[in-house]
Amino acid sequence: MGDYIDQTFATPGTTARTVAEMLRLGGLTSARRVCEIGPGTGRYSEKVIEALHPETYLIYETATDWWPHLRALPHAVVQPCDGHTLTPTPTASIDLVHAQKVFVYLPFETVMGYVDDMIRVARPGGVIAFDVITEECLTDDLVTAWIAAGTIYRPVPREWLIEYLGRHGVHFRGSCLVRLVEGRTELLVFRKSG
Repeated sequence: MGDYIDQTFATPGTTARTVAEMLRLGGLTSARRVCEIGPGTGRYSEKVIEALHPETYLIYETATDWWPHLRALPHAVVQPCDGHTLTPTPTASIDLVHAQKVFVYLPFETVMGYVDDMIRVARPGGVIAFDVITEECLTDDLVTAWIAAGTIYRPVPREWLIEYLGRHGVHFRGSCLVRLVEGRTELLVFRKSG
């Protein structure tokens, strides 16, 4: 299904390139425990599972209609989801915690609640990755179009966010720009101090 979504609703190959870049920046070739926030169709989940072969793949998804599909992914465990925390996941237990094409739609306080919980659940040396709309993603023409259309996207301040994670012992590893249906996002990759 992920490849179909990628071919039909995105630029073909975007999902695979995004996952490959996330893993490269994070220095990951394997991971025992992975956690994903908002996998939706599972298109990123499929590529991460294919690349890392985790023993456990925790999923936090609010759209219950996707649960049957997501439960069919190898080693997937759908977690109880309140839409703003990772409460069921134990502290310092995850090798990779990530979110793709989720935070761009959420209010700032919800994004930061998730970021705090990503910091909590990542093990020492674990990788945290997510994409957001930063000032790197904006152009005057794009902002004008978003205003005219009544955009649902929610930018966040890049440098402050990187410094915030740094103050919590999570160090910036790098980023890349990723296509969004109406613009682009910036995938930020971090590693927790070990």
